[in-house]
Amino acid sequence: MSLNLPAEVKAYFEGKNTRDAERALSGFTADAVVGDESQKHKGHTEIAAGMAETSAKYDELSEPLETRQEGEKLVVIARVSGNFPGSPADLTYRFGFSDGRIATLEIGS
Repeated sequence: MSLNLPAEVKAYFEGKNTRDAERALSGFTADAVVGDESQKHKGHTEIAAGMAETSAKYDELSEPLETRQEGEKLVVIARVSGNFPGSPADLTYRFGFSDGRIATLEIGS
């Protein structure tokens, strides 16, 4: 990752790619909400379970390609490759922050 990502976002992608939920969630608030595949996961336990399920299903890796600000959100476009039709695909990650920590994350195409 050569982009200048905030430490919390960098930890998320690194942890997600190495299947290290503790690292991935280290920059999230305790009550963070993640929306992915039409599901919402709230709190570290639910988010970690959702990540584990996605990883088992798709064996995916995410490579951040670009970032931009959209109002209060940090948007990261990442190339996601894995065991799914259309791989690789560029997905959009919209990070919302509260007190410098990730409070919301919406993942979509």
